[in-house]
Amino acid sequence: YGVKSLKKLSTSEDVELLNPEEYKALIEARDFLWKVRFALHQLTGRKTDRLLFDHQRDLAHSFGYTNDENNQSIEAFMQRYYRNISALERLNEVLLGLLREHILNENQIPPVPINSYYNNHNGYLGLAQPDLFSSHPHTLLEVFHMMQIIPEVKGLTPNTIRALRQNLDLINDDFRQNPHNKQIFINIMSESKGITFTLRRMNRYGVLAAYIPAFANIVGRMQYDLFHAYTVDDHTLNVIRNIRRLSTPKGEEESPFCSKIFKTLHKPMVLYLAGLFHDIAKGRGGSHSELGAKDALAFCLSHELSQHDAETVSWLVQQHLLLSSVAQRKDLSDPAVIKIVSGTVLTQERLNYLYLLTICDIRGTNPTLLNSWKHSLLKELYRATKKFLHSGRPDTDNTKELINTKKQDVIQQLAKAGINQDTCLAFWKHFSNEYILQHSIESLAWHLREISKSKTPDGTSIVTGIRENTRNNSSLLFIYAKDQNDIFIKITSAIEQHHLTVVAARIMTSNNGYVLDTFNLLTNEGEVISNTDDKQQLLTTIQRNLVQNESSYSFKHVRMPRQLKHFDTPTRVEFSEDKLHQHTIVTIRTGDQAGLLTRIGQVFSEQAVSIHGARISTLGEIAEDIFYITSRSGSLISNKEKQEKIRQALEIKLSNFD
Repeated sequence: YGVKSLKKLSTSEDVELLNPEEYKALIEARDFLWKVRFALHQLTGRKTDRLLFDHQRDLAHSFGYTNDENNQSIEAFMQRYYRNISALERLNEVLLGLLREHILNENQIPPVPINSYYNNHNGYLGLAQPDLFSSHPHTLLEVFHMMQIIPEVKGLTPNTIRALRQNLDLINDDFRQNPHNKQIFINIMSESKGITFTLRRMNRYGVLAAYIPAFANIVGRMQYDLFHAYTVDDHTLNVIRNIRRLSTPKGEEESPFCSKIFKTLHKPMVLYLAGLFHDIAKGRGGSHSELGAKDALAFCLSHELSQHDAETVSWLVQQHLLLSSVAQRKDLSDPAVIKIVSGTVLTQERLNYLYLLTICDIRGTNPTLLNSWKHSLLKELYRATKKFLHSGRPDTDNTKELINTKKQDVIQQLAKAGINQDTCLAFWKHFSNEYILQHSIESLAWHLREISKSKTPDGTSIVTGIRENTRNNSSLLFIYAKDQNDIFIKITSAIEQHHLTVVAARIMTSNNGYVLDTFNLLTNEGEVISNTDDKQQLLTTIQRNLVQNESSYSFKHVRMPRQLKHFDTPTRVEFSEDKLHQHTIVTIRTGDQAGLLTRIGQVFSEQAVSIHGARISTLGEIAEDIFYITSRSGSLISNKEKQEKIRQALEIKLSNFD
């Protein structure tokens, strides 16, 4: 354009690319990014232009954000960063549109009138009147609905975007209370297509935050952890995108089970609104689920949704973490767990909405989070809850009839392998009914087949096996051996040496001194162990550990990943009781680290604690592991002094990781 400065682009009458307000925004964003870059160079003593976890706290402090409680300083600084680059993104869109018009001469193509308010400018929606937004404020929302319902429109013209930004202040309390404007928003959320496309542009231009003030707080808000991969507003729109995808042929191909449920929904808009509000209260202090539920209820009632629909949206926001929490932390074979979930959900309609919201929420949080293991747990919980709601009895109801049926099925299977009924019954008499209830028919038969192959049928040899569990997409490891000191440690140290992740464990002790332990394993990539050599090496390591003296096995420490070093996650230990099964439940929340299970096992061994089961969950940099324990004599650990000793020992062991 024959000019030598950015300023000339905003002041030259011949160019007219930037108006003064846009020029000011460009310079402010540029100066901020330059300051961040310069501060990065100062911190590192070299050229580095990556905003790694390593530097974010120091950068936040250098920019005046000093409140480190709950990482508020970092999150405030990063929110400022994301808002600056979002401002540049908006500005780029305007500039690219103007260049498209000037260089490609698209502005020479006559606009096609759509109605008295809007024109089609070669695929971009433009205003028929320059002052349309100020003279007819409802069009600040209607322009997005028009863009949504006209298939050939792929965006807004640069001048339309400019006009939007200049008139945002018209979206005030009076605007929000206007029934016509409310109906336009509901129309946008009710369309069968274009919801994500439209909401993303409403968010980009500031209209969504202006219309829903609570949304403004989450725009650009980043959470300082390894779990959330997106800003909260971007995550929210990803969730809505995932919901919408379930209604498409591509979504049906990818997720046939979820797509089938989606087709049963009477009002998909209820699910879209729940997705929009589920994280809207993040960063406000207190429970974001509780606060968001109140926001959602008020919004839905003010937008003339029925009381039932409004309460359903509010309930979904309040309970959006329920299914994932139960699936990862509870034993889904326990009828009491299914009964509690059913008592919270109450209806099949709510269960359908909540299941889909849960799946879409997890997928929208982190691309690698919803692995096949977690997906299978959620599906199992959904099916068990559905059965309970329809029949009042979960799949895993603890009855003699169910136990006897499972035993007979196993006996019939094993008869084909030459293993008779007496052998089965003689083996089972040494275990409680929990063993039969907690394991599938396939696993019960597998255990007996492997044990029968051992050279010493009395069980004095160590029997190990590993296979893929198609039911929940994990590798299932089982060990049958004479009980011994530190057996849990010896097994987990072998697993961790092979860089495998334990996602669940069941530890069964017989009444004649043997253990039958099963572990659900995944690779670090969240997949089953497919390589035959890897499986055999794992079994060999376990066998070696179990036959050696307790002083002759060791765990090889693995260097902690760089990103984990920047998170100071305190160890928190909580105790509760499962009186039905006479177990003490220990919940351990701590920073993820190599060798974590082995260290926990060492503490339990030193404190004379027996482990009966475990649920293992890792979310980013945080590990939350739940163990079902008793004293060595098999009794509950209810004594507060004993609990405190265990707590202190765990805190010391897990904080001194090298």
